[in-house]
Amino acid sequence: MFTRARKGMGRLLRLGLLLGTIAGGATAASAQTTVDVRVPSLGGGMGGEIAVRAFVPAIGGERYGAACGVLVFFHGGADPGGLDQGAAERAAVREGLIVVKFIHPGGTWTDPATGVAISSTGIYDFRGPNCQLAARDVIRFCLGLQPDNTGNLITATLPALTTNVGLLGSSNGGNTALCTLARYGPALAGVGYFAGWENPASDQMAVGDLGAGPLDTDPAVDGDGNGIPTDDGTNPHFTGYGATTCNFAFGRIAYDPAGTTYVQATPYPGFAWFDGNANGLVDRLFLGLSASGEPIYSYDMNANGVLDAAEDYPCGGYEARIGGMMRLVHSAPVRSALAAFPVAATTATIPQTLAFWNIRQQVRALPSVAAALPNLLSISIFGQRDHSQAAHFWNGHLHVQQLLDGLNASGLWFRPNPDAAYLASIYARSGLPLPMGAPDNAANVLPAVGTLHGLAEPATYVSGWAQAAAAVELADRVFTGNLAPNLPGLLIIPPP
Repeated sequence: MFTRARKGMGRLLRLGLLLGTIAGGATAASAQTTVDVRVPSLGGGMGGEIAVRAFVPAIGGERYGAACGVLVFFHGGADPGGLDQGAAERAAVREGLIVVKFIHPGGTWTDPATGVAISSTGIYDFRGPNCQLAARDVIRFCLGLQPDNTGNLITATLPALTTNVGLLGSSNGGNTALCTLARYGPALAGVGYFAGWENPASDQMAVGDLGAGPLDTDPAVDGDGNGIPTDDGTNPHFTGYGATTCNFAFGRIAYDPAGTTYVQATPYPGFAWFDGNANGLVDRLFLGLSASGEPIYSYDMNANGVLDAAEDYPCGGYEARIGGMMRLVHSAPVRSALAAFPVAATTATIPQTLAFWNIRQQVRALPSVAAALPNLLSISIFGQRDHSQAAHFWNGHLHVQQLLDGLNASGLWFRPNPDAAYLASIYARSGLPLPMGAPDNAANVLPAVGTLHGLAEPATYVSGWAQAAAAVELADRVFTGNLAPNLPGLLIIPPP
């Protein structure tokens, strides 16, 4: 444990030897510090190293006496990530946690403050085995079980409380976080909590089978009447919810070998869609090109602000290097439905698709996570206006429902959204009142399908602050051992 004198010396040591930078040019005593280290990992290849950045509270800003809990941040999206500091990370540091970010193998990020390019070694495999192995070693570094490339444990230079380590998964990063725990659970048994923000818990959610935000081409019209006018791009061929796999009218699937599917603005030959009127044609209106040159279409042919059963819906996809080439990866159910079609060679085969998704989905990971970490605490953070999904059937936020169903079925402690006291504290410290309608849901009460919209954060909330509130609440619960379904207030008085 750091004493106050030793802690100050440790700050000077890490600033001098680990190239830490002081935020905003302030003095070490008044500002958070950023510390760059490299963590050895075979995820980055033989002799590989993963680039890691720790954001550390100012001296006197530690949450637990002379020490800080450690929060490992998992970047969303499909890219290798970077070492920038967003709203969630900034708020968590202000609340007294160390936030650790890392670049997945093969990724490079350029620091806008210095212009210096920082890289992790190895080959990026789109959140697969390389990324999960690298994530394991970064987490073990944070747990004090594995040194950096200088031979130092985290406690040698940072005021880290290694018995209070948790994960924050932003969007797709939540899949990587829980899949890493599933694969390496016994080696990561010290992880105390997981907070996930609007995670696409299954392959269908990750590729937008139920509904993707960009398909709502008239955000001024609330087509589905749920009060959120920007989420009407839902798939009208959805027929039923499942905790791991949802049902669709797969008999409507069609395929055009001359068409093009875009993933991250990259074109792939072949186009699959749900053919609403069964005419064998893709019925859509060309609206123009995106900034990256990708065509934008409207499938709302009758212009009523929502997709109807007689209208088409495109099948989305992921991309990954498989078998030595970049391939389009549909969800497993869609790929199975395409078995009768002569799909392009760059479309992943059914076995390749199954192998890809089996290690990249929260819903598949949770039983193994629970077996290895039965005391893991989890909060799912979500708002009424989702950042990516348009799938609000029955006002259900079904990607969140799948995660909560999986946590409940696995016997893990869970909560939909953070305690209102924690969110209010972060808002107050930022000089703003808590938004009207902020929920205060009880833990370990599984919401019925179709009720999550009423348990969501209001559309006006700051998502990064809610993510920080969830992480800090969970860190405090781990520190105090308090698992009450709801809290009367903060468990720990935050640092000044």
